[in-house]
Amino acid sequence: MKMPGQRGLHRGLSFGLIVAGLFFAQSAFAQTITIANRSVSTTYQPQFPGAAAYYVLSYAGDIVTSTPNTVYSQDVGDWLTPKSGMSNYQVRATSNTCNGPAVNTWLNLGTSQTWSIQPSGPAPQSRSCAFSIQISAVASPTVILGTATISLYAYY
Repeated sequence: MKMPGQRGLHRGLSFGLIVAGLFFAQSAFAQTITIANRSVSTTYQPQFPGAAAYYVLSYAGDIVTSTPNTVYSQDVGDWLTPKSGMSNYQVRATSNTCNGPAVNTWLNLGTSQTWSIQPSGPAPQSRSCAFSIQISAVASPTVILGTATISLYAYY
């Protein structure tokens, strides 16, 4: 036997559960782009020749840079949190004096993108460069989700 108002309560409860489920689904999959202005410097050490300074937005969602005085890389943070669906995002350089991708060309972040500089010629040498980048979703390239200007310095 149905009680008066039972049907309305059932519908209200179902609607509330659906709305709560949609809210949970949105918050569980919400992703954040985090890039910031940064300077990266590398200095030649005799035991580690090849003083290249570089900045990488990796296919795994990491930001990787050269270390100050070795040839090793360091993970300095995540450009995407949580790290999933990286190929749904793209990056472009809006200005670039470094070695790297062409300016104003969207590049998919399912593949790592690298910008670098390296001195050449007899020591002592130093070279520097800078680039500005933007990240957007592939589906919405006009909506810029993050911007940064990166400066690279390499010395030997």
